[in-house]
Amino acid sequence: MIEINLLPPEHRPVEHTPLPRLLTIFAGVLLVAGGVVVWLWLSVVAVPKASRACELKKQDMLKAQAEAAKVKQIDDELKAAKDREGVLRELFDKRIAWGRLLDRMTEARRKLGDGEDVVLTEVELRKSAGTGLPGKRTETRQLYLKGFVPSSRKDALDGELTPICFRFLQNLSGDEEFKKDFECEDKGERNARYQYLGGQMSEMKSSSSGQRKAEGGDTGPKSMLTFEVIFDFKAPPAPAPKQAAPPAARPTPAGAH
Repeated sequence: MIEINLLPPEHRPVEHTPLPRLLTIFAGVLLVAGGVVVWLWLSVVAVPKASRACELKKQDMLKAQAEAAKVKQIDDELKAAKDREGVLRELFDKRIAWGRLLDRMTEARRKLGDGEDVVLTEVELRKSAGTGLPGKRTETRQLYLKGFVPSSRKDALDGELTPICFRFLQNLSGDEEFKKDFECEDKGERNARYQYLGGQMSEMKSSSSGQRKAEGGDTGPKSMLTFEVIFDFKAPPAPAPKQAAPPAARPTPAGAH
């Protein structure tokens, strides 16, 4: 059945949008408006603020890295200076006071009895390799002395001259100044830790002996006891234990609490 409205248009009832469609349209408008507001807030407020904060953090990070690099450089320079100081200290500890050593030898000769003398012909610094801790080799510095005890008699025996040599060595090793540099004992027959390499008797030969005989003054030594001896230097003092450096404080980023 077909319905026909014969009323004029002005008297006809007005058609309205259905409520579900109206609600859907209203919700869509609200969502679009909210999205526009959120986009404006992000683009105008949030994003610029986050960008500024990120830039500040980057600047703080670069500053902290520069400070860390500077601290590392200073630490490397300090370590290099300490290494140089250690080398110089080691060289200083191993120095040899040759003037004092020669004075001690002269004093040891002076303390010999009348008519006794010792002549040194070689004074040499040597190094001897040894073993210390398991698997570790050590090096010992040694003083090598070579000399002779002269005699005015051609028929002199080593038993006459050897005690003179040992008295010289005892005078030398018993000297307080000599003990500062060499291994010496406070007790013992010879009062020192040295290696006596033995002696050998021989007749002294001189090109001027004929001239002395012609002049009637042949009073020089006619025989001698040649000897060799080695003294061990004292080990250098152990370096003081290094104290651990306090940990470097980390730079606090700006704005941190």
